Amino acid sequence: QQHPHRNMPPKRKVADAAPASTPATTAMSDSGPFDGLVFTLAGVPPAFGKNIQDAGGEVLATLTKRVTHVVADEDEFAKNSAKIRKAKETGVPIVSIGFVTDSVAKGKKLNETDYALKEEEEEEEDPAPAKAAKSEDAPSRPTRGKGKAKEEPAAKSETKA
Repeated sequence: QQHPHRNMPPKRKVADAAPASTPATTAMSDSGPFDGLVFTLAGVPPAFGKNIQDAGGEVLATLTKRVTHVVADEDEFAKNSAKIRKAKETGVPIVSIGFVTDSVAKGKKLNETDYALKEEEEEEEDPAPAKAAKSEDAPSRPTRGKGKAKEEPAAKSETKA
């Protein structure tokens, strides 16, 4: 089935360049810093995936063998959700949202290790002393009334009066 307007190749070329379903055209067109990369999101709003897609990346709902990066927020990482655990087990890099926003802003894929989310004891390269202090404060609230009288000074007058 040939089109009657054979003499109009410019329209056809524009139409061929539009869909991202043909990997050959995305590689040739150099559509963004995330060409050939496949992401999944953990604790990040699904709408954020548009930033990845606009930069040439693909976003999947689940962590499959094709996924090259997990973009997670710190709360989700700290919760150690099933997706985070699976990424750790399979060695898929878990990166912060900053990896995506900074790579897009610079127009090139930046180094994942600079944005890698890590366990607290490994956070030497992340400028995050406030996070460590925050997570140390968090256990003090639940332990106040549950038998551990280790942190008495704040609750001393109420509990022993």
